[in-house]
Amino acid sequence: MKIAASIFTYSLLLAFISFTSLFAQSNEKAFQGKWILLVKETPDGDFNLPIRFELVQNKLTGYFTEAESKKEQKMDEVSYKDGKVFAAFNMGNYELTLDLIKKDDDHLTGTLMGSFEVEGTRTK
Repeated sequence: MKIAASIFTYSLLLAFISFTSLFAQSNEKAFQGKWILLVKETPDGDFNLPIRFELVQNKLTGYFTEAESKKEQKMDEVSYKDGKVFAAFNMGNYELTLDLIKKDDDHLTGTLMGSFEVEGTRTK
């Protein structure tokens, strides 16, 4: 009887771990794709920032496109926790950070440097 209870407990624990791992991964997957971020009310005015997220070896990776060079650059750091994406990158000799939350399938909201409001729209 003890063996059956142990097997049941182990099976239940394994199912829970698998479910939570799948749930976390599916939330990261929701950020995948191309986005246009509108960064509002900076000292230089509003500007658009094209970004892209993809899963590389089950880790969320991000890219941004600089306005001047039009070249896509890899972000220095991207992490996902509690429904938020945190990204850090260097653009125009500035170390920038983004905090993003999904509003729905095609819209993001967040901040740049914790100060400037950001709204994002998925692009095709």
